[in-house]
Amino acid sequence: MGLIVTSLSLALKNLKSRPVITAITHTQQKVSQLNTLHCADRVVMDLQEGIKDADCIVLASTLDSFKLIARKIVNSITKPNIVVIDLGSVKDSVIREIGPIFSRHMQYIPCHPMAGSEKSGYKAARKNLYQNTTCIITPRKINSMAFNKVKKFWKILECHILILDPQQHDRNVAHLSHIPHVISVALVNSLD
Repeated sequence: MGLIVTSLSLALKNLKSRPVITAITHTQQKVSQLNTLHCADRVVMDLQEGIKDADCIVLASTLDSFKLIARKIVNSITKPNIVVIDLGSVKDSVIREIGPIFSRHMQYIPCHPMAGSEKSGYKAARKNLYQNTTCIITPRKINSMAFNKVKKFWKILECHILILDPQQHDRNVAHLSHIPHVISVALVNSLD
């Protein structure tokens, strides 16, 4: 768990009416670290155990691992209509890759909270990271009940909601990520 998802856990734990939070990680060392932070009610290494009572699953990992994790989730669910959100920074290709895996079993609503810090890692997490930030939601198909749950989820964390199609999201994020470089080049060129 890194900055984004650990901050999400801390924000959820800070709510008056909060969900039970289970973190799933892949090493015993991470289990110990996350238990020290008190960012989850349970920290487990077994995915099936971690999601057995879930109403909502937050997929927060490297983009290249999403497909494998999605398959494991689908093979481990024990109840219908679980909402799955991902926190990835790329949407169109991810939706095309994992959307079909979830389509028959779960309600998949892709999200991209535009939050962060100059610091990284779980130790930099803070409970107010999402306050007054924007969360972009990029659904291809909207199941109104799941979509409304996800909007409410982010609003409770004091996020502004922006709904974009996946391609527009990816174009906008790509442009934003290049702005610092363009400014730097322009500044260097102005010094000549």
